Order: sequence, then C-alpha cells, then structure tokens
Amino acid sequence: MVRILFGDIINGRLDRATYLAYSGLLLVFVLMFIFYLMSRVVVDFSDLEAAQQKIIDLGVNTPSDILAMAVLITFVQVNLVLKRLRDTGLIVGLTLTIFFMLYAMAPLPLFLGMLELSMLVLMVIPTDKFARESLA
Repeated sequence: MVRILFGDIINGRLDRATYLAYSGLLLVFVLMFIFYLMSRVVVDFSDLEAAQQKIIDLGVNTPSDILAMAVLITFVQVNLVLKRLRDTGLIVGLTLTIFFMLYAMAPLPLFLGMLELSMLVLMVIPTDKFARESLA
C-alpha cells in the first residue's frame, strides 16, 4: 500500500481497478480529516483568539501542519494520476503540459470540475489504450 501511494514515482503503473480503489481510499481519508477538524473546531468569527486556541488544543499547532497534510495528499494524488497515465499509454510529460495549460486559464470552480472530470476519464480508459505499437 505504501509503495502504491508513495513509491514507483518514475515507472509505476496502476490499472483501472487499483486506481479507483486508491483514489476512493484517498477521498475517504480526506473527508474523514475534514470532518474531524470540523467536529473539533467550531469557529466563532467574532473571537478569533478563542478559535486559534481551540486549534492549538486540538494538537494542530500551526497552519503549517494543515499545509503539510495538504501537500502530502496532493503528492499522493499526483502520484496516482501519473501512474494511471503511464498505464493508459499516454505520454506523461505532454499530457501534463496540456493539462496545466488548460487549467491555468480556468477559474477555480471550473478548474475543480475539470479536475474531477479528468479523474473520472482516467478511471474508464483501458490499460495500454494509447500505447504505441512497435514497428518491428
């Protein structure tokens, strides 16, 4: 499990079922983390010092802890997407370049919608669908 989530960054591949399972697992983890924070911290915007103290009492001492979690989750998601792209036979560098160019021009809500749509598309593309045939 650790190898799938964090390892094989350069050459790893994931089939459709594994990608679906680990993407779902990551989504469940993110939702659990968000609901945990929401259940422990009720922010009263009229008293920000009290809200900050609640966060400190929770054990999250700084926003950098939450940022570190976000970076970790982003790394895992990008790693899963790259592995799935390799498995479909797409050229990863070219695909990512087009991906970031399209998303750089989109406003945030449209960006998030396009991101979810692209993840769904990756779930249905068969293995080696775009693989180049050898000429020999």
